[in-house]
Amino acid sequence: MTELRKALELAEAVIKTGGFDGLSEIPEGDPEEKAFTAKRGGSALRRGAAAALVCTALCVTAVAAGPSLWQYIQARQGPFAGLAQTVEGAVCTSGGIEIQVLSALADDVRGEVYFTVRDVEGDRLDSQLTLRCGADSDLAGRLVEYDSESRTALFAAGMSYYRPQTEGAVGLGTTGGAVPDTLHLAVERLTTRQGELDAGASCAGVTAALLDSLPLGEGDRVVMGVEESGYPASILPDERVVLAPGQTPMPLEGTGDVTISSMGFASDGRFHVRVAYAPGIGHEDLDMGYFLARVYPRDERRTAEEKYWRATVITQVEGGLDVLFPLIKAGEEAELGEVYFYGGYERPGVDIDGPWSIDFPLEHYPSAVLEWTGTLAGRRVDHVTVSPLTVTMDSDDTGGFSTAELTVVLKDGTEVPAACGAGRYANVGEGAGAEVWDAYNTWELERPVEVAEIDHLLLLGEHIPVS
Repeated sequence: MTELRKALELAEAVIKTGGFDGLSEIPEGDPEEKAFTAKRGGSALRRGAAAALVCTALCVTAVAAGPSLWQYIQARQGPFAGLAQTVEGAVCTSGGIEIQVLSALADDVRGEVYFTVRDVEGDRLDSQLTLRCGADSDLAGRLVEYDSESRTALFAAGMSYYRPQTEGAVGLGTTGGAVPDTLHLAVERLTTRQGELDAGASCAGVTAALLDSLPLGEGDRVVMGVEESGYPASILPDERVVLAPGQTPMPLEGTGDVTISSMGFASDGRFHVRVAYAPGIGHEDLDMGYFLARVYPRDERRTAEEKYWRATVITQVEGGLDVLFPLIKAGEEAELGEVYFYGGYERPGVDIDGPWSIDFPLEHYPSAVLEWTGTLAGRRVDHVTVSPLTVTMDSDDTGGFSTAELTVVLKDGTEVPAACGAGRYANVGEGAGAEVWDAYNTWELERPVEVAEIDHLLLLGEHIPVS
């Protein structure tokens, strides 16, 4: 039985049982310490120059991350967890901060690496930890979970390796030789002083009644005007006001740094949300263009064609921001579902300098190139690859494939859905005055499959044979 087959059977068992209960116990190995050697030429001396840098390769399993974070990784990987590579020995400690690579899951199109950042000397980290990676780093991670008990942050780093070739003609895409055998993670600095806002709140309590409002004060400052929003100034109300604070206080799910102070219709008849900052929170040196606000209608699905209202004016007020949505008017009975905020902000915290440098081997599942090429739904298809994780296609499609679900049909008739993921559309003939489209699309399988067991692919009602 192949390792892939074993992993696929594990994935099927996970699907049937609905989780990874009983799979979280990782056997503990005997620690063996040895020097960790950088494999990248010229920069190795520079990376090892800091006296405080202590890099080691510990022959231990990922149990050091703790069972809760290991379970979280498995949950994110879902049915693909059995195919993931456990990375051992990839750990570096500097300034009392330990960074350890735990797991990787990749084919030759895309992948994801998980690593932890742990404070081994104190309690300096929190759920707003961000990394400053070096220019030579192959990875840049985003924080996905923080375990305060173990003082450990879990990061996920996405990878994309597909490189379609567009020189001369459409359909020269290839995955050959793009995936490195070794990845390099280089972190120069850690900080908890930059918060990342990705939080929302329900609009269920909003009524058509007008809330108390205030005229613009001397200290109020418009930090994003209608000009930056792309809307004409004619959509703005004649009266320029902000909501008075403290009328409908409520938390924003996902953060304690920013809350809603007041939300509803101001005296100008337009929808406003006033957000309040916790002590020490602000936007002094951050680009306000990165602070985005949207209101989603009730029961609206989040899709590629999602509907929402955008904020057009953001005013800095005492203790926070007033966010104006002028296209939402009192009395028009707009079915408001949820207000959502995205962006960055400054907060109290610490900066910790490294560096941290780790090289580790990457195992990946190769894609098979199909013999079939031809026309599909009126598009010319030049290159199709399949792996246990993804299906990728080069074509002259102009955008229709990006919203189409693909189905992998196995020889026993089983159908495995695949949702459209990363891709690209480019008019490569634009410079010559002609419209020549080059595109690639990637579909991510709902669960892993063995390529040899695939009979055909189904897209837009048409078959692609897999031989």
